[in-house]
Amino acid sequence: MAEHDNDDLVTLIDVEDNETTFRFLALIETDEGGFAMLTPSEDTGGEEMDIYLFHYDYDEEEEIENYSPIEDEELFKRVVVAAEQMVGDAAEE
Repeated sequence: MAEHDNDDLVTLIDVEDNETTFRFLALIETDEGGFAMLTPSEDTGGEEMDIYLFHYDYDEEEEIENYSPIEDEELFKRVVVAAEQMVGDAAEE
C-alpha cells in the first residue's frame, strides 16, 4: 500500500503496519514490468545513498500506485543492472 505525501514522496506500510517514507527517484521500465527506485526521505543525497527497488504498477481504475518487493533473486539482479545503467547514463549527461 502506498500514500503520496507530495509529488515525489511515497509512504509505504509494511505487514506490521510500520510506515516508511521514501523519495521516488525513478521508474525503471523493463520487459518484465515497471520498477520503482526509492530512497528513504531523510537521506540527504550525499556521496552514498540507500536505494530500494520495488515492483511498481499503477491501477488506473482505482487510481492507486502499487509497490511490492522483488522476491525473485534473478529478477532482482536484472533490475539492479538496469538501475545502474540508468544512473550511469544520467551521470554522463
